[in-house]
Amino acid sequence: MVQCAGAWLALLAFSVGAVVACGGSVSKEGGTPPDAVTPPVRPTPPVTVPPVTIPPVTAAPSCATNNGGCASGALCSTDTQGQISCVCQHGYTGDGHTCAPDEAHRCETPGQPCAPQVLAPVFATEAIVDGETLYYNGDDGLHASHRDGTSSRLLSSTRFGSFVPSGDFVYGIENGANQQPLAVIRVPKNATDAKPEDVYENANTQAPFQSLTDYAFGGGHMYGINACNTIYDLPLSTPNSVLKQAYSVACPGDFGMNEIVLDASGATAYITSQASGAIKQVRLSDMQVTKVIALPTPSTAEQAGTQTTSGLTRGTDALYWYTLWQGADSTEAGFALYTMPFSTFVPRRIRESSAKGSKYGRIVFAPDGSSAYLGLDGYHVQSLALDDVDSTPQALGDGTLLTIDDAWVYATTSADALSAHLQRFPR
Repeated sequence: MVQCAGAWLALLAFSVGAVVACGGSVSKEGGTPPDAVTPPVRPTPPVTVPPVTIPPVTAAPSCATNNGGCASGALCSTDTQGQISCVCQHGYTGDGHTCAPDEAHRCETPGQPCAPQVLAPVFATEAIVDGETLYYNGDDGLHASHRDGTSSRLLSSTRFGSFVPSGDFVYGIENGANQQPLAVIRVPKNATDAKPEDVYENANTQAPFQSLTDYAFGGGHMYGINACNTIYDLPLSTPNSVLKQAYSVACPGDFGMNEIVLDASGATAYITSQASGAIKQVRLSDMQVTKVIALPTPSTAEQAGTQTTSGLTRGTDALYWYTLWQGADSTEAGFALYTMPFSTFVPRRIRESSAKGSKYGRIVFAPDGSSAYLGLDGYHVQSLALDDVDSTPQALGDGTLLTIDDAWVYATTSADALSAHLQRFPR
């Protein structure tokens, strides 16, 4: 041990490299014995933190958008966690995401009207059937589909007011604030989400276009009528047409919401004149009045009613006219139906009815005059056979009456705009 210690001292004193035979060795540079050398410290590799991806915030699914992804024949609902459930309505079968008409069971309840066929999850304000195509106004614009609701597409996201298919286009009125007409617009029948083309733009808010109370399309023209029985003519062949006055009479002091309908050829117009209590037949080529049809004297109940409204419709072989009234105390309402055959134009009151606690809305006649369809209290649809004077209205279902075709009655459910559906009942 002494010799070893001496060797260490000599090594430290003279700092010379030597090998000391004392059970160990030192490095040539001196320092600690090899067994005690501290290993080098390796650098710690950098820690790589992966990027954090924050998913985008998406709105919770809603039944108000595309019926929540449910089929058009399904009812969409959400639970407390916001999860959507789709269930096919009565008269349909499927898993809720696909629903097919269940014709075998739709009319199986004895004594009850057939369940409606749901066509689209929209609150439709107007509908027209043109051949096999159904056109209807929805909350998001003008739609077209097969009349059974299939192959639906959005024609235009612009909401049309009143509209009518004619030729290769669907023509309509674009309304502004307070439902004032702004323009006559059109969109091709085969369009998909197209921007409508202006046929006529009402740049002057005081122009006659603002005063029109009804419109009719036919023969390549739009004809409008105002409260003074003045007819305006608008050619539809080219955009930016000129609205011109075509027929006028001295404006009566007691004027009303007059109407205009065209015959099948579009060559003759029938206009109502509420002030004179007559319907005028007007030849459109030269705007000559060719016939004046006096309406029957209103009944006692009709004369005593208030809030009277009326409507004129062209059928296959006759004109049909109806009046609706509400009793002075608002507890009674009624209607009167008239027919005027084209062969004689002699008007005849064919039905009259009144009821307590009810209010009649729109009435639609079958083209052949066999029946009429009544909108009652805004959310009931009834049918009435016109060839049987003793018949009573028959309930078809709930909804706001829109239109009919040869086999179906079309209506909108009236619960609220979010859950409303366009549907149809068999006639």
